[in-house]
Amino acid sequence: EPAAAKRGPTVSRNGLLIFDLAHVDLQAELPVGWHHVEELDRVYPGPLDATIRTSLLFQGPSGDAPTSALLLGTTPLPPQLEARQPLADELLLSIAQFVEYEVASKVQAEGIYRARTCELTHDILGRRTALCDGDALGLDATAAVHTYVRLDRDRAVFALFIADESVPHPRGIADGIVASLR
Repeated sequence: EPAAAKRGPTVSRNGLLIFDLAHVDLQAELPVGWHHVEELDRVYPGPLDATIRTSLLFQGPSGDAPTSALLLGTTPLPPQLEARQPLADELLLSIAQFVEYEVASKVQAEGIYRARTCELTHDILGRRTALCDGDALGLDATAAVHTYVRLDRDRAVFALFIADESVPHPRGIADGIVASLR
Protein backbone atom coordinates (compact mmCIF):
# COMPACT_ATOMS: atom_id res chain seq x y z
CA GLU A 1 0.00 0.00 0.00
CA PRO A 2 1.53 3.38 -0.96
CA ALA A 3 2.58 5.74 1.81
CA ALA A 4 0.31 8.71 2.42
CA ALA A 5 1.38 11.80 0.51
CA LYS A 6 2.81 14.56 2.65
CA ARG A 7 0.28 17.38 2.67
CA GLY A 8 0.97 20.99 3.50
CA PRO A 9 -1.47 23.39 5.11
CA THR A 10 -4.74 24.30 3.46
CA VAL A 11 -6.05 27.85 3.21
CA SER A 12 -9.18 28.84 5.13
CA ARG A 13 -11.93 31.12 3.85
CA ASN A 14 -10.41 34.02 5.80
CA GLY A 15 -6.96 33.49 4.25
CA LEU A 16 -5.27 31.77 7.20
CA LEU A 17 -3.22 28.59 6.85
CA ILE A 18 -4.78 25.53 8.49
CA PHE A 19 -2.17 23.09 9.79
CA ASP A 20 -3.28 19.56 10.70
CA LEU A 21 -0.70 18.62 13.32
CA ALA A 22 -1.38 14.91 13.77
CA HIS A 23 1.66 14.43 16.01
CA VAL A 24 0.07 16.55 18.75
CA ASP A 25 -3.52 15.88 17.62
CA LEU A 26 -4.25 19.57 17.05
CA GLN A 27 -5.38 21.76 14.20
CA ALA A 28 -4.10 25.34 14.16
CA GLU A 29 -4.83 28.39 12.01
CA LEU A 30 -1.85 30.65 11.41
CA PRO A 31 -1.17 33.67 9.20
CA VAL A 32 0.49 33.13 5.82
CA GLY A 33 4.24 32.61 6.08
CA TRP A 34 4.27 29.98 8.84
CA HIS A 35 5.96 26.59 8.40
CA HIS A 36 5.76 23.32 10.34
CA VAL A 37 9.14 21.68 11.01
CA GLU A 38 7.99 18.05 11.05
CA GLU A 39 11.47 16.64 11.61
CA LEU A 40 11.46 18.42 14.99
CA ASP A 41 8.22 16.79 16.22
CA ARG A 42 9.20 15.12 19.50
CA VAL A 43 7.95 12.90 22.31
CA TYR A 44 9.37 13.50 25.80
CA PRO A 45 8.83 11.70 29.09
CA GLY A 46 6.48 13.70 31.28
CA PRO A 47 5.37 13.65 34.88
CA LEU A 48 3.53 10.65 36.31
CA ASP A 49 4.52 8.32 33.43
CA ALA A 50 2.81 10.53 30.85
CA THR A 51 4.35 11.60 27.56
CA ILE A 52 4.59 15.11 26.17
CA ARG A 53 4.22 15.43 22.41
CA THR A 54 5.48 18.63 20.74
CA SER A 55 5.43 20.24 17.30
CA LEU A 56 7.41 23.30 16.22
CA LEU A 57 6.28 25.95 13.76
CA PHE A 58 8.02 29.15 12.69
CA GLN A 59 7.48 32.29 10.66
CA GLY A 60 10.30 34.05 8.86
CA PRO A 61 12.84 33.54 6.13
CA SER A 62 14.11 30.23 7.57
CA GLY A 63 14.03 28.05 10.65
CA ASP A 64 17.51 29.31 11.46
CA ALA A 65 16.35 32.95 11.54
CA PRO A 66 12.65 32.99 12.48
CA THR A 67 10.83 36.18 13.41
CA SER A 68 8.34 34.10 15.41
CA ALA A 69 8.26 30.55 16.70
CA LEU A 70 5.46 28.45 18.15
CA LEU A 71 5.95 25.29 20.18
CA LEU A 72 2.71 23.36 20.63
CA GLY A 73 2.42 20.47 23.03
CA THR A 74 -0.08 18.05 24.48
CA THR A 75 0.05 15.60 27.33
CA PRO A 76 -2.63 13.36 28.85
CA LEU A 77 -3.99 14.55 32.18
CA PRO A 78 -3.20 12.26 35.08
CA PRO A 79 -6.35 10.61 36.50
CA GLN A 80 -6.20 12.70 39.68
CA LEU A 81 -6.46 15.91 37.61
CA GLU A 82 -9.14 14.52 35.26
CA ALA A 83 -11.32 13.88 38.30
CA ARG A 84 -10.86 17.47 39.52
CA GLN A 85 -12.13 19.20 36.38
CA PRO A 86 -12.66 22.10 36.32
CA LEU A 87 -9.47 22.91 38.19
CA ALA A 88 -9.31 25.76 40.63
CA ASP A 89 -7.96 28.93 39.08
CA GLU A 90 -4.90 28.84 41.33
CA LEU A 91 -4.00 25.31 40.20
CA LEU A 92 -4.34 26.18 36.51
CA LEU A 93 -2.13 29.24 37.04
CA SER A 94 0.40 27.09 38.91
CA ILE A 95 0.60 24.68 35.98
CA ALA A 96 1.17 27.60 33.58
CA GLN A 97 3.86 29.04 35.85
CA PHE A 98 5.59 25.64 35.95
CA VAL A 99 5.59 25.48 32.12
CA GLU A 100 6.86 29.08 32.03
CA TYR A 101 9.61 28.19 34.53
CA GLU A 102 10.70 25.25 32.36
CA VAL A 103 10.84 27.57 29.34
CA ALA A 104 12.74 30.19 31.31
CA SER A 105 15.36 27.67 32.40
CA LYS A 106 16.05 26.87 28.72
CA VAL A 107 16.10 30.55 27.71
CA GLN A 108 18.43 31.52 30.54
CA ALA A 109 21.09 29.21 29.15
CA GLU A 110 21.16 31.57 26.15
CA GLY A 111 20.24 34.85 27.84
CA ILE A 112 17.98 36.19 30.56
CA TYR A 113 14.26 35.54 30.99
CA ARG A 114 12.15 38.17 32.74
CA ALA A 115 8.67 37.03 33.83
CA ARG A 116 6.01 39.75 33.69
CA THR A 117 2.49 38.50 34.43
CA CYS A 118 0.36 35.37 34.72
CA GLU A 119 -3.42 35.54 34.41
CA LEU A 120 -6.50 33.56 33.49
CA THR A 121 -8.06 34.35 30.14
CA HIS A 122 -10.73 32.77 27.97
CA ASP A 123 -10.38 31.89 24.30
CA ILE A 124 -13.10 32.49 21.73
CA LEU A 125 -14.82 29.24 22.70
CA GLY A 126 -14.91 30.31 26.33
CA ARG A 127 -12.31 27.80 27.51
CA ARG A 128 -10.26 28.89 30.50
CA THR A 129 -6.65 29.37 29.57
CA ALA A 130 -3.74 30.43 31.76
CA LEU A 131 -1.34 32.88 30.15
CA CYS A 132 2.11 33.93 31.36
CA ASP A 133 3.94 36.77 29.60
CA GLY A 134 7.65 37.50 29.74
CA ASP A 135 10.67 38.67 27.80
CA ALA A 136 13.75 36.79 26.64
CA LEU A 137 16.68 39.16 26.76
CA GLY A 138 19.58 38.06 24.57
CA LEU A 139 22.83 39.70 23.67
CA ASP A 140 21.55 41.03 20.36
CA ALA A 141 17.77 41.23 20.73
CA THR A 142 14.72 41.02 22.94
CA ALA A 143 11.84 38.64 22.26
CA ALA A 144 8.31 38.55 23.67
CA VAL A 145 7.41 35.19 25.20
CA HIS A 146 3.79 34.12 25.76
CA THR A 147 3.10 30.78 27.47
CA TYR A 148 -0.45 29.38 27.34
CA VAL A 149 -1.89 26.34 29.13
CA ARG A 150 -5.41 25.05 28.54
CA LEU A 151 -6.92 21.92 30.01
CA ASP A 152 -9.23 19.96 27.78
CA ARG A 153 -11.34 17.09 29.11
CA ASP A 154 -8.51 14.56 29.18
CA ARG A 155 -5.33 16.44 28.24
CA ALA A 156 -3.33 19.58 28.75
CA VAL A 157 -2.56 21.73 25.72
CA PHE A 158 0.26 24.23 25.89
CA ALA A 159 1.57 26.79 23.45
CA LEU A 160 4.77 28.75 23.70
CA PHE A 161 4.89 31.74 21.35
CA ILE A 162 8.16 33.66 20.91
CA ALA A 163 8.39 36.74 18.69
CA ASP A 164 11.35 39.01 18.12
CA GLU A 165 10.99 42.73 18.65
CA SER A 166 10.33 43.35 14.92
CA VAL A 167 6.93 41.61 15.16
CA PRO A 168 4.12 44.12 15.84
CA HIS A 169 1.47 43.12 18.42
CA PRO A 170 2.82 39.63 19.23
CA ARG A 171 0.26 39.04 22.00
CA GLY A 172 -2.64 39.57 19.57
CA ILE A 173 -1.11 37.16 17.07
CA ALA A 174 -0.47 34.57 19.78
CA ASP A 175 -4.00 34.95 21.22
CA GLY A 176 -5.50 34.34 17.76
CA ILE A 177 -3.42 31.24 17.16
CA VAL A 178 -4.18 29.75 20.56
CA ALA A 179 -7.89 30.47 20.11
CA SER A 180 -7.80 28.54 16.81
CA LEU A 181 -6.42 25.33 18.35
CA ARG A 182 -8.84 22.44 17.91
